[in-house]
Amino acid sequence: MINSKLNRLLVGGILGLLSGISYGFTVLPWVAESMLPISDTLYLKMAQIAVPAALLWIPGGSLAGLRGSIRSGAKVMALAGSVAGLLYAIWATGFGNLPFIGVSIAVAALYGMGAGLLIGGGLPQPLPKSEE
Repeated sequence: MINSKLNRLLVGGILGLLSGISYGFTVLPWVAESMLPISDTLYLKMAQIAVPAALLWIPGGSLAGLRGSIRSGAKVMALAGSVAGLLYAIWATGFGNLPFIGVSIAVAALYGMGAGLLIGGGLPQPLPKSEE
């Protein structure tokens, strides 16, 4: 049954992980390329943290799927994205580039919000408890 809590947790977690991988391998390098002088070292640092930081998106996706609400899914995934965006930026640049850190957090939150809208709205609403 697709509407069970366990299924929504698992599917939401998988979708959260995929969102994190997508952010780490496509969106963040694009943002970095537009803001920073690009070097091979920067890409190497971002590649090293991409998969571990993508794991931070799993709890957000699981909670967004469990709640089954568009609004709460967007909030939870925006928070998960913000944390991951902060860690990505600090790992890649240290604390030396505060504008990049701020932009990374904002873009990750926006990206997470979009993912949360899809996860929270795309998975079926929890069924009400039947009273016997």
